[in-house]
Amino acid sequence: MSNDAKDQLLQIRLSTADRVRSKSLAATLGVSESEAVRRLINGRELTPPPPPLPVCDDRMVTAIRKIGVNLNQIAHELNARTRQEVTGVEFIELNQALGIIAAAILGGPDAVARLRGECLTDILARPLSQA
Repeated sequence: MSNDAKDQLLQIRLSTADRVRSKSLAATLGVSESEAVRRLINGRELTPPPPPLPVCDDRMVTAIRKIGVNLNQIAHELNARTRQEVTGVEFIELNQALGIIAAAILGGPDAVARLRGECLTDILARPLSQA
């Protein structure tokens, strides 16, 4: 047998409160109670699993792709100018627009769709030279 074979059974008595804590620890870690106890006695880290990644459906992919196209157009326009042609106001507005985009992406596909229909369109539709 290998060293990792689990061929030994440990039976212990717990109070109701201890059993509740044991079940709670296992649930927090996303493992069985047996695995939680093995982690405890082996000195392994007791950290919960990372949260699941958000579901990225076709609407979100399309919305993010459109936002990426807009950002690419902005970057192209700014790179085509000299430093003297780009104003500080434009950079502030772009920074605000990026903040709005980030908030919408973190809010999921519905927030991105709302964003595309509201303020981002207004922000990105203005010529970059407009202060």
